[in-house]
Amino acid sequence: MNQEDFIKLHGLLAKLDVAAHKAATIDGTFKKYHTGSIEKLRDLPVHLRQLEQGLKTAEIVHSIY
Repeated sequence: MNQEDFIKLHGLLAKLDVAAHKAATIDGTFKKYHTGSIEKLRDLPVHLRQLEQGLKTAEIVHSIY
C-alpha cells in the first residue's frame, strides 16, 4: 500500500459522499433510513487521514514522492 492508494480512497469517499447527499436530497426514504450512515461517511476522511499517518509512522505506507 502506498500514498497513491490513499489518494484513490479519498476520491472514492468523495464520490460516495456526493452520491449519498444527492440520494438524501431526492429520496426522503433514503434520508430517513440512512441518516446515520451519511453522518459517518462525512467523518471517514478524518479517520482515513489518521490511519494513513499511523501507517506511515509504522513504515507500512510509503510516500510516492
